[in-house]
Amino acid sequence: QITWATFVKGTPRADYFGLAHASDLPDAVLTVEDDTIPFSSLGLVATSPDGALIYKLFSREPLAESLLDEIFSSRDVVERIRWEAYPVLSPSRDLPPFRLADGLYWVNAMEFAVSTMDDDGDRGGGRTQRRQPGGGDSVSAKKGRSDSANHSHAEPVHSSR
Repeated sequence: QITWATFVKGTPRADYFGLAHASDLPDAVLTVEDDTIPFSSLGLVATSPDGALIYKLFSREPLAESLLDEIFSSRDVVERIRWEAYPVLSPSRDLPPFRLADGLYWVNAMEFAVSTMDDDGDRGGGRTQRRQPGGGDSVSAKKGRSDSANHSHAEPVHSSR
């Protein structure tokens, strides 16, 4: 399954998210899988040396410049990475052995079964806002950032404004 990670140095529009002020924006916005929502998540990931904020958006398709103009009131740099993420794995009854020999253990014996599970939900603080189909929003007191990725299949694509 292809996921696009789009990194944007810029300022999100509060009104795009139905908010009155930029200060009301949460650090992360998570969505449900829905073809009418153009991205899966948007999260604040860093501050540049000049103090500008850097956001990461995940989406199933590359985000168009026009959409980024709708989401951000200003932006300087955009970097897109095509990522072959979340492989479809089938369960197996044949688990590799944990104990290979006396005193020798393979601690990653279950890695193939759990490598795509998102275990980053317990990191960080702050607020997370989820846009739900039909217009309802929900805000959670916990912020999760999933920055771990298998970048062996990543292809960066750069653009500047």
